[in-house]
Amino acid sequence: MVAISIFFLVINILSVLSDDACGPNKPAVFTQYTATITSPGFSTNGNYEEGLECMWIIHSHEGYNIRFTFNEVDLDEMNGCTGDALIITTDDGIAKQICGKNKPNDVIVNNNTVLIHFHSDYLYSGKGFSLTYKFTSRTTVCERNEVQCENRKCVSFPQLCNGVDDCGDDSDEMYCRKDPKEDEFTCGLTPIEPQLNDMLRVVGGFAAVEGSWPWQVDVQVKYIEPSGHICGGTLISSQFVLTAAHCFLSFRQPDKFRLVFGSYNRFETTGHEQVRYIKSYLIYPNFLDKDYAQDPLLMFDIDNDIALIKLSSPVKITERVQPVCLPSKELQLNLGTKCFATGWGTTRGTGNSNVLKQIPLYVTNTTICTGSESEYSGTTGEEYEETKICANSGIHMNGLCSGDSGGPLVYKDDKWYIVGIASHLTSGSIAGPVCAIEGSGETFAKVSAKIDWIQESMRLLNSE
Repeated sequence: MVAISIFFLVINILSVLSDDACGPNKPAVFTQYTATITSPGFSTNGNYEEGLECMWIIHSHEGYNIRFTFNEVDLDEMNGCTGDALIITTDDGIAKQICGKNKPNDVIVNNNTVLIHFHSDYLYSGKGFSLTYKFTSRTTVCERNEVQCENRKCVSFPQLCNGVDDCGDDSDEMYCRKDPKEDEFTCGLTPIEPQLNDMLRVVGGFAAVEGSWPWQVDVQVKYIEPSGHICGGTLISSQFVLTAAHCFLSFRQPDKFRLVFGSYNRFETTGHEQVRYIKSYLIYPNFLDKDYAQDPLLMFDIDNDIALIKLSSPVKITERVQPVCLPSKELQLNLGTKCFATGWGTTRGTGNSNVLKQIPLYVTNTTICTGSESEYSGTTGEEYEETKICANSGIHMNGLCSGDSGGPLVYKDDKWYIVGIASHLTSGSIAGPVCAIEGSGETFAKVSAKIDWIQESMRLLNSE
């Protein structure tokens, strides 16, 4: 649909060039070699208006690509850039979606026709954006004696495979090092201790101590900057992550994702973060990513909502990046066992949704998760307990929300163990947006029931 729309727009409009980007004659069309595009009001240092829909088409000569330099970006911050957003699209789909205040690295779009769409909602407006484009025959943003990283930074050839993360996402070391032995690392440790006493309750939990849940992973859609958060995940070794299978429902190709470790605030960095990508993944019971991506008819098993990710390269174990322990196959949690769930889910105005949150949850009777309002209505308690854990907070308006799915449910014995993966978070749909319904429970995929599968899958992905 996007490709067809752009094609007809180019054919019909290029003969009558318009400079009206936001009015009735939009889109504005640019065919010159280079130009600077700004949001309305940017040049006067005023904020852009609410409710804008602006469009620009850039069309270069055949055989040329288009390079974008972002001079300034000051837009509303919202996860997934679902509010105010600057969107760059080609006939292959969305190339980049930007919001917030972080200035992205330059990007080259390998296409000679691009649609730029700027949208503003009715909540908050900033100064806007200024970008410069130019036509180029190059396919990367780097000089000829440099290599482009996955995050579009540039490094020199001597920096490749030197054992140092010069890119900032380890992509300069991605194909260089041998995989470390998994038994070199301890698990379940929290060098920065979490706050485990009950605190002020809000929808989605309360703010965690920064760095205190070091196995928490932020699973993001890569083309969205600065935060394309879509799911949580759990680090179980230096190179493997557990998440929910349904996190791959909308985006199935491994190269669509970015994983952030050591993250706390989705829109602010501290220098403790590590970025990695997905080398491969496996959906229970045996869907490899290449098969899952190519066959849209393949569907995950909702009763076994689990996936295993192998990272592009191992993470460095630090005090803020640590694996959690896997439980034994025999682990059985008693009713009332106190666990903790963590994530960046929505808070519906009751707290800071940008920082990592935690919530105490208690293993509860399966009837709360299998009632008439549940997706599991009609499932017997015995069937449910084979593959799932039911937990809730016992407090009205306090539970997990959209954006928390795929994240960990952990409990502490001598160390911290992952016992569940957030699956169905409420009596609503898998990904919300309904959350924290009184009397409802949260369904987690039961990790102890999948230990054999996890270990076999790690061997399989290591053999590729």
